[in-house]
Amino acid sequence: MKVIDYMKKIKFIELDVLKPNNLKVLDLANEVASIGASYSVSIKVMERDRETESTQIFVEADNIDYEKLIKKIEDSGATVHSIDVIGVGPKPTKIWK
Repeated sequence: MKVIDYMKKIKFIELDVLKPNNLKVLDLANEVASIGASYSVSIKVMERDRETESTQIFVEADNIDYEKLIKKIEDSGATVHSIDVIGVGPKPTKIWK
């Protein structure tokens, strides 16, 4: 039973997120990182127009709380479009460079 519970832990996740231009990338990164002490956050702006920015948000932590993560992003005014990459288990493999 403990193995199954351990396997459910999310170690990293990459999300496709649309955010308003008035929300600074640094502010969003700090908000997400504030969820927990082990949270590391990287955000890449993929595309920008007059009102919005398409971003890729990468989060890494000991055990990501998916519900809290999505709520924090949405409460900031951004919208999660999709999960692009996710890693679970004791040593998930990162599949990108």
